[in-house]
Amino acid sequence: MVAQTGAVSSPLGNFALQLAVVVFFGTGGHLTFFRAVAASYEAVPLLGFPSPGLSRSVLELAVGATAKMVLAAVGMAAPVLAALFLADLALGFINRVSPQIPVHFLGLPAKALGGIALLLLAVSAVAVAIRGELGDAMGAIRRLVESGVARVR
Repeated sequence: MVAQTGAVSSPLGNFALQLAVVVFFGTGGHLTFFRAVAASYEAVPLLGFPSPGLSRSVLELAVGATAKMVLAAVGMAAPVLAALFLADLALGFINRVSPQIPVHFLGLPAKALGGIALLLLAVSAVAVAIRGELGDAMGAIRRLVESGVARVR
């Protein structure tokens, strides 16, 4: 069970969530988030309207952030998918050469262990990449909000 959400999750999913929380707090993401929320109230007061130029820069930031997120997700998933594809190819070859071996029952734990091993090898690289991307994203949000505050004043 995941303590933060109360949902049932696998141990690997729970580890990934805990890693994301540690990286977020380790990079100072919580402080940047609070600064961005405070600056957003300065840029657009509760009863005020945003400036017209601000909406275009917000749209450009959203599209750019989405593109970076998709590229990061594909970049993190591609090595695991390639390794699992190669494992399936090897197991299929073994099954073709020797049909007496129960490849399906032997292949499932082998693929699971291979995926976990690859994840453990890649965890440090993923943490560094997430830290850099999170810092870039928070900096872009800070610049956007600060430019909005400058236009409103």
